Amino acid sequence: SVDESTLTGESFPVEKSAGLIAGNALLSKRTNSLFLGTHVVSGIAKALVVKIGKGTEFGRISTRLEYRPPATGFERGLRNFGKLLLSITAVLVVVVFLANIYFHRPVVESLLFALALVVGMTPQLLPAITSVVLACGAKAMARSDVIVKRLLAIENFGGMDILCLDKTGTLTLGTVELQAARDVRGQTSERVLRLACINAHLETGFENPIDAAIQRFAPALPANVSRLDELPYDFNRKRLTILVADHDERMMITKGAANNVLEICRDVELPDRSRVPIETVRHDLLAQYAYWSEQGCRVLAVAYRSIGKPEIEKSDEPVMATNGVPVRSSGPLPRF
Repeated sequence: SVDESTLTGESFPVEKSAGLIAGNALLSKRTNSLFLGTHVVSGIAKALVVKIGKGTEFGRISTRLEYRPPATGFERGLRNFGKLLLSITAVLVVVVFLANIYFHRPVVESLLFALALVVGMTPQLLPAITSVVLACGAKAMARSDVIVKRLLAIENFGGMDILCLDKTGTLTLGTVELQAARDVRGQTSERVLRLACINAHLETGFENPIDAAIQRFAPALPANVSRLDELPYDFNRKRLTILVADHDERMMITKGAANNVLEICRDVELPDRSRVPIETVRHDLLAQYAYWSEQGCRVLAVAYRSIGKPEIEKSDEPVMATNGVPVRSSGPLPRF
């Protein structure tokens, strides 16, 4: 499991494994490759180094930074305007000089007059006027919460019809925030949040953005809760299971991908703590899952099962789903 946020901007680790990938696969689809500039979050592997230095993806990005950025439309316009003035000035100087010579004026005086004409036609205040105009444009855009780093880019903004942006860390903070904890009816649920909080606080595996977001949302672990055992998260089960002692009750709490948790559940707990078979509300659960996913959230499901004795064998026995925990990335444009 590798963190590739430096290359792709994605907050969540990417699972890597041996295998064959198409040669033209996108960077995010190369699940059999490790890249310079990324770091391993969990797992053990043997890797073969095939490229170093500027031959790596990280090296190519560094090489591109050395290039001069392409000229903006405003820069090209100023350059063309300067060439036009230079051409007109050169033609006038030659015409005036030849006219003075034709009328038998002194050659030195004619040359000095032509040079004075060149100086007089030079737009000496053009750079200052350009800077003032661009600064006024930047000030006007700042009133609309647009910060311009390069003044020369303002003219390009004015000439745009459609602006397309990506969703990488250049637009977001690269962190995850908890959006809501809801029950099967879609209502805010303290019980769902409590179970998710216990699971996130007591897990001892590698740190991940989702658990960190839950811990920030609910920083305090519920009282009289202790961890008895744990079945760590893995990318096959896509679930994390914690066996806890909650007062006099022993409970197995599972948190993970919504579909992976729902497929092992038998019942669903309603807001009034009553239970119904999961098949009777599966449509509602999937509808909530689809809704939150369309909002740019990653939806998790939280399930639990009461255990009558303190020691149990680790297993994937069905547990009872309570609901999903939608998670959202920070920033104006969403990250998932």
